[in-house]
Amino acid sequence: MNVGNAIDSIYINSHGGGINGFNTIITRIPETKSLILLLNNTGGAPLNEIAQKISAILLGKTYDLPKQSLANHLYDLIGKKGIETAKEQYKLLKSDDHFDLNENEMNQVGYQLMNEEKLKEALQVFKWNLDAFPNSFNVYDSYGEALMNLGQKELAIANYRKSVEMNPGNQNGLDMLQKLGVDQESLVNEILVPLEILENYVGDYELQPGFILSIFLDGMQLKAQATGQAAIELFPKSKEVFYVKVVEAQVTFNMNDSGQVESLTLLQGGAEINGPKIEE
Repeated sequence: MNVGNAIDSIYINSHGGGINGFNTIITRIPETKSLILLLNNTGGAPLNEIAQKISAILLGKTYDLPKQSLANHLYDLIGKKGIETAKEQYKLLKSDDHFDLNENEMNQVGYQLMNEEKLKEALQVFKWNLDAFPNSFNVYDSYGEALMNLGQKELAIANYRKSVEMNPGNQNGLDMLQKLGVDQESLVNEILVPLEILENYVGDYELQPGFILSIFLDGMQLKAQATGQAAIELFPKSKEVFYVKVVEAQVTFNMNDSGQVESLTLLQGGAEINGPKIEE
């Protein structure tokens, strides 16, 4: 699902992607019928932040200049001065307000280095990403791939296992574990959630002003539908935590002291968004 954001309660929806050397983003502001499309072929740019600033300009709001991409800065350092210099700079700049430490950009740089056969450098970038975003299953998956390529099989298996435990819908992680000789049956535990618990989750949750995530039942299958998007199936990881197979997302239902659902937390792309349940 595509998660939006808001500027002064004006809903904004964005979706981005990319491959090595290229990244893109499309941003819509439905209220003003504005569309922002950014295409980049310079090896990487903070397009999400740039799109946010352009949105603020279009809406007549105040804005700050986008921060410099730490991932791209480290990539340039590795190429020009080596990984040891990059290590020292990372320690200094990871908390610097002038730089943006972005999970997806770090991941892209790691794969770019792997494609250049700089495996040890790629491993270090993936490790930085893992340390910075420990709640993202994808960083463990990428770190596992770098370890596998370096011949560190047991460590690769451990990280792929961690990734699949965090998101059982990570098919790439399952495939890689099978390739490494791990029995699939030991990885997937079927969870059955009673109908009365599923019924308690049904309702609307406001993730952003004007952006609603509706939870409903289709027989015994729990589904979610975000504003303006198609419905997707939710699969139980536990009685409270559900994962999505078609996108990298996970939903946790939060209870109050009385055992009633008061909100849900959406984890997607390394970011957490809490949405209170809307009272009927």
